[in-house]
Amino acid sequence: FLDEIGDMPMEMQAKLLRVLQDGVIYRLGSEKSIITNTRIISATNKNLNELISEGKFREDLFYRLAVVQIKLPDLKDRREDIRDLSNLFFRQVSKDEGIEINYIDEKIYKILADYKWDGNIRELKNVIQRMVVLSNDGKITVKSIPEYIRNENIRNYEYNDENKYDLQKITENIERKTIEKVMKMVHGNKNKAAKILNIKRSTLYYKLSKFK
Repeated sequence: FLDEIGDMPMEMQAKLLRVLQDGVIYRLGSEKSIITNTRIISATNKNLNELISEGKFREDLFYRLAVVQIKLPDLKDRREDIRDLSNLFFRQVSKDEGIEINYIDEKIYKILADYKWDGNIRELKNVIQRMVVLSNDGKITVKSIPEYIRNENIRNYEYNDENKYDLQKITENIERKTIEKVMKMVHGNKNKAAKILNIKRSTLYYKLSKFK
């Protein structure tokens, strides 16, 4: 299994391509060839077609690897799974770290489900690990959640009853989410994003600066 194949250097891509084409490998420091019939499973969170057009990924290697493609939706697009995934990671990390968790506040699931998770499942697992390691007396509470996630949740006003009818806040939240979705769709290309959003590029820069 090759994780983050999109980050592989071009020199290493060429070597991998030769292995896939010839079915031959060499041990380090040896000239004796070894015939192999390896099956490669690879993963990436990058757009390989875009990397190919930028000259950062070999097209011939892509077609060798992409015989069967499985596209997994981003974690933010399957928020209904976050509770089950969180509980899975709580159990795994608790076992690995030897820390017994005997209480989990129900409120944390709503906060985790509302977060944008740019780092997908890996980020969620890292957050859960941090919460377990830093837990007090085996208790997971809202305060166990990293501050940057809690602050993001507060800005979204999605669990704050006091502001749920504030039209300005609701509008700002919709605007923010729309811009974030478009920016993700165009892989951070601000020129393309501005065209899709039908706003000036300077306006987009201003709005993005407000979100920081």
